[in-house]
Amino acid sequence: MIETGIKVLDLLAPVVRGGTVGLVARHGVGQLVMLAELFHRVKQRGYKTILWEPQYDAGDKYNIKKGMEDVLPQADFICKSLDEVSEQISLLGTECDVILGADREIVISGELLALRERLQEAGVRPLTVALVDTRFNAPDEEVPYGPLDTLLRFDVDLASRKFFPAVDPLASTSTVLEGAQLEATHLMIQQRAKKLLRRYRELRFLVDKQGVEKIPETDVQTYYRGERLEAFLTQPFYTAEPYTKKPGEWLTLQGTLDSVRRIMDGAVDDLEPDQLMYVGSLMKN
Repeated sequence: MIETGIKVLDLLAPVVRGGTVGLVARHGVGQLVMLAELFHRVKQRGYKTILWEPQYDAGDKYNIKKGMEDVLPQADFICKSLDEVSEQISLLGTECDVILGADREIVISGELLALRERLQEAGVRPLTVALVDTRFNAPDEEVPYGPLDTLLRFDVDLASRKFFPAVDPLASTSTVLEGAQLEATHLMIQQRAKKLLRRYRELRFLVDKQGVEKIPETDVQTYYRGERLEAFLTQPFYTAEPYTKKPGEWLTLQGTLDSVRRIMDGAVDDLEPDQLMYVGSLMKN
């Protein structure tokens, strides 16, 4: 995995080095902000970032060109064609790892497959690809990108409640979580967290309709701990600092695992969910 310092990703849907990441989101939920943030963070780990700039439609109703303004400053190189991208990666790929951001049109056109074939012949380091969907068709398709190593599905409900990044912790996943590729402690905490969040969502439906006093007494503790964990998985982004006025936070994988375990074990049952929103390490509380 590529450790990103983003809690919800590193815990539940790790980015696979050399793999393909697919971002599935409705308009305005944060996929381009996530791409910009990934670029910013992996550069701290010595990666070079390339944006394969998408073609903009004249009648673009989503104004994707404006949305890309968050991504462009985080790209070390901006390319417009398969030949440009291939040449740039070939120049960089023997010296450092590269992450490529692109629109899913390169999957549909076959250009991504052609690129990987070229790079295989060139003998460069594994290329990590992050795909976005600038036409927002992906949420309506069962398999919008083909085979993925990391799926990041964004949740409109989380975004509407200002829980960012609005990555769905239950629907997002990664091949790193399969087999023996993950340390036992990580896998155990990840599975406990998903179980807690799934039950919390079920209970939240009832609480929203009838109030917390109507859920079984045995589930009250589960509900409140799930509420705290959901709040803790929010995080300030470096690239969003001009808008949020909050400094970006990087939390190590070990810090994330320790903090999530403490929440699930009840170590912060005395804290309100609001106190866990947009913090870094739980150790500050």
